[in-house]
This record gives sequence, C-alpha cells and structure tokens, in this order.
Amino acid sequence: MGSLSTCITNNNGLASVTVNNVIADTTFTASYQSASATCTVTVQTGPLFFDDCSTDRSSEYTKVNNYCTFSYNSNGYYVLTKSSSNGTSGIKIINTQFPKNVKITVDIQMKSTGNLQPKLVFMDTTQTYGYVSRLTCINGKASIINGSFTGEGNSITGDITISQSTNTWYTFEFIKNNNDLTFNIYNTANGTLIKSLTGTGSQTFSDNANTVGLAVSYDSSKYFWFKNLKVEAL
Repeated sequence: MGSLSTCITNNNGLASVTVNNVIADTTFTASYQSASATCTVTVQTGPLFFDDCSTDRSSEYTKVNNYCTFSYNSNGYYVLTKSSSNGTSGIKIINTQFPKNVKITVDIQMKSTGNLQPKLVFMDTTQTYGYVSRLTCINGKASIINGSFTGEGNSITGDITISQSTNTWYTFEFIKNNNDLTFNIYNTANGTLIKSLTGTGSQTFSDNANTVGLAVSYDSSKYFWFKNLKVEAL
C-alpha cells in the first residue's frame, strides 16, 4: 500500500516533500520524467537514550555551569553534588536531538537532608526555560515548574506534599505530550506510585532540538545519586 505526493522545484531545481507519521521501515521513490531515486527510512525502536550506569558514560554529559561536581561510582550510579550555594546547577546529555514529546525516567536516591532539590530537566536548547520536575527535600514537596538547569520561573502544578527518605531509590517519570505534562514518582524497589502530578504547559519546543538532564539545588555540599536515565519518544 502506498501514496502519491507531488511538488514543484525551487529556483535551484530542488523539490521536497514532508511525510509524517511513518511508523514502519519504508522505502520512498522520487521520479521525474525518466529518472528516479529511492531512499529508505528506518524507524528507530527502543529508547532514544538509556544509561543504566553499569559502565562509566560520564563523557556523554556536560555540566551547564561550575556550581556542581559530577562523578561516576563503580557501584553503578552517578553522583551530582552542589559545590556552591549559587542557585541551581546541573548536567545535561550532550545529545540535543530529542523530540518535543517524550517520556523521561530516572532513578534518584537523596543522600542529603535539608535544602536538597533533585530535578529532572527537559528544555528546548533555543529557549531560556523548559520544564523542571522537582522534589524538594526541605519541605517534602514535589512540583512541575517552568525552569532550566540554572533557574526557575513559575510553578505549573503547585507544590504537592510527598513523604520521602534519604537512602531510598525513587523513580522520577516525566511525560510531555504536546501541552499535557505529567510527573510521576515511584518507589523503585516495588514500583508503587507515590505521587502523580498533571498540568498544562505553554512552552514551545522544537521538533528535534531538545535536551535532557538533571539539576541540584540549593545549598552547597548537598548531593544525590542517579542511575537508569532513559529518554523515549512518544
């Protein structure tokens, strides 16, 4: 089964056609008079990015400023530590080709009490702000906010109280489906859903120019562990 599209050439003799919703490997043929050419589009399966931390892949991340330290532990996790009390800091995956609708998951273990704020960040690299799903250890609250790796704007969902502990693995799950936003927090050990937040966002994201990472704030020397960072297209 196939379909036919037509177009005209530009001033350079080039023609282009946009094809959406390709869900299987597909071969396209372009024909003009007696000439033709083909190309094959391979649909990617599985996650766009997955780091289970079984080996050190820290070279695939970069810090966004110098207010944090980032290291790999051979026991199978990364350590993100706030090294200065200057606001927020974090790391991002160097790959910035993620689509605008994604599901992002990561396992986080808080190792400090007080004002520790583990944050999962998704943003368009052309913008100042994106979306931040955060857990605030100092007052036991979770929320989705407008923000970035280095700053925050207004809250989208409002703070929701959540019972939390240090030395316990939690799974953060952030889902962006157009303007619909969801932030789920699970107990990693048993898969129990602890809290689910939903909200509506208004940030404009590019099709394939977005980045993912983690941030920490606020006080110096606060830190958390993370592993199993995964990015999937919806």
